Amino acid sequence: MNHERFHEFLTLRLYDELDPSAAAALGEHLTLCATCRAFARELDEGLGRLPRAGTTDDLPAGWIEELRAKVGAAPPLPRRTRRRPLLLAFATGLAAGLLAMAGWHALGGEAARPAPKTPALTTAFARATPPPRASGSGPLVQLAALGRRR
Repeated sequence: MNHERFHEFLTLRLYDELDPSAAAALGEHLTLCATCRAFARELDEGLGRLPRAGTTDDLPAGWIEELRAKVGAAPPLPRRTRRRPLLLAFATGLAAGLLAMAGWHALGGEAARPAPKTPALTTAFARATPPPRASGSGPLVQLAALGRRR
């Protein structure tokens, strides 16, 4: 038999959220099932001792009314007031960035200098010295000859 459904009913009963038809099915099942009766006892002894939701026995008298009066007395902030610090921070950052860029350019930053003129690609190749010619007497040729002798 599937006891998970009845365990769910027991937890709902603990929080007073069980509907009458499920309560009837749970009561019938508890008369027949010792496992679920033991689970119900454990829940009642453990979680059942916790204060129910909505109880305010541990709060001083008049505390909730005083809190409601204070919260209700303060008007909500207008929408413009909440945005003002964000806009002010953005404008300050933007101004600081622009001033830093202007100072960098004034002190001779890379963007303020003109790019050096480079010779055309064909001119660079024409001026370059040609690579040395391959010969049959270099060190690699000698190393290869040694390898062949062995």
